Amino acid sequence: MHHFRKKICAFIASLVISSITTGIISLLALKAWYPFPYEKISEGQRIFELTMAVNLIIGPAITFVTFTPKKTRREIFFDICITVTIQALALAYGLWTMWNARPIYTIFEYDRFRVIHQSELPQNLYTRTPFARRPHLFEGPSLLALRPMENQEKLEMTISAINGFPLSLQTTLWKSYKSERSTILKEARPVSDLLARFPDKYFYIKKSLDNTGKPIEMLAYLPLTARDKEFWTVVIENQNADIVIYLPIDSF
Repeated sequence: MHHFRKKICAFIASLVISSITTGIISLLALKAWYPFPYEKISEGQRIFELTMAVNLIIGPAITFVTFTPKKTRREIFFDICITVTIQALALAYGLWTMWNARPIYTIFEYDRFRVIHQSELPQNLYTRTPFARRPHLFEGPSLLALRPMENQEKLEMTISAINGFPLSLQTTLWKSYKSERSTILKEARPVSDLLARFPDKYFYIKKSLDNTGKPIEMLAYLPLTARDKEFWTVVIENQNADIVIYLPIDSF
């Protein structure tokens, strides 16, 4: 019984240490790579929870199985080293998954915004277009827009889009967000329309808009799409197209 109590104590200690270290590192990665609302749009929260769960199971479980007071200090130290190594590898894999799945660009795609993730980017991206830039380590997605298509491009690119290759991945169409602001504002709809379309969510939308501190007359909206049919709404200022707020509403 005495040995079992020590095993339980070792298990609890491992659980606490794993919770603290894994939680801090993973949470920092989540906040840096998936700023609101991308932790939901791009499944950052799900990957974070999975990483936490795996690390909270692996370390304490190995400790519970291998720990015994009868072992020498050298043997216990060796077991700790093995456990820490396995946990570090699991954490590194979780962080790599978060990094590879993180959102890189939010692109205006003619009548909507689309989120593009690291795993979706084509090879040799940075030699294909001058508008691509390498994200900093602790930086969320940046904004881009698509230029109007030439007549000879429309058929080919439309077929590609129908076949599952979004127009936003056509890097030859990429332009700076600022350069296309007039087009963005032309396509955006007044938020008064949004309130009228969703009467059951009127009070939620109205409160969210009021919290921006900007008059409703100064705001417009466009739908946003990401992978796995995740749809949100982007509210922008109708003077400069700056993004003001995101709403978890499918406004298509």
